[in-house]
Amino acid sequence: MVEHDLYKTSLKLLNAYIWEQKLRHTMERETVLEIVCTLPQPFMPCQVIKEAEAKHISQATIYNALQLFEKIGIIHMLERKARSKSQYEVITTHTNRLRLICKKCGRVSDFKDLAITNAVRLRKYSNFNPEHFTIFVYGECKHCRK
Repeated sequence: MVEHDLYKTSLKLLNAYIWEQKLRHTMERETVLEIVCTLPQPFMPCQVIKEAEAKHISQATIYNALQLFEKIGIIHMLERKARSKSQYEVITTHTNRLRLICKKCGRVSDFKDLAITNAVRLRKYSNFNPEHFTIFVYGECKHCRK
């Protein structure tokens, strides 16, 4: 089931970028976006490929769409060194998030820190009105340190 608000917000960003850059609108991109918004977060490209098989969308189209979504700011690639597989996460939601990402095993977990959240949220930015943020902290989880 597509998270409707997430998909609508992402689709608006995609359509605005396509219009501004005078790119061709394709149903394949929209379908890939819909799949991305359906998957549990974070997700891997192979999950998108598996979901898109029945819709006859090529792997090249999927990877190109993921690159475009990342460029636009719809998704973010999580840095991973342990496995050569990339993970992505949709970032257009209006939720402030703090994420811990293990560089060895790829484990992603949320954490809460009121001081960090307030420091970013309450800071005054010249000529900029922030809506939301995501902070990624990379390191080693307790399981990998053992």
